[in-house]
Amino acid sequence: EDDYGDPTYAPLFTDVWMDLQDLRGFEIIRAQKVAEKATHYITVRYNPAITANMRIIYHSVDQPDRTFYIWAVLDEFTPRKVWCAIYCEELMAQ
Repeated sequence: EDDYGDPTYAPLFTDVWMDLQDLRGFEIIRAQKVAEKATHYITVRYNPAITANMRIIYHSVDQPDRTFYIWAVLDEFTPRKVWCAIYCEELMAQ
């Protein structure tokens, strides 16, 4: 915990390629059945260590870092376990 009592986070993975999509229209209605506060959809290679309640820090060369809170992680192509579908909410910088 930090000085304010908030949990601190240690990185589990670094430099993972992902596809980040904003949810819009019908997609957001469908996603909110799985994760009520989901605003974004991320696709990454399957990894069972990725779970809900984790955070993703998205780093882009031409943009400031963005932080996402994971609400749900689903195996997109059951039972192949090739890709993870991550439903998350973007946390605004304070």
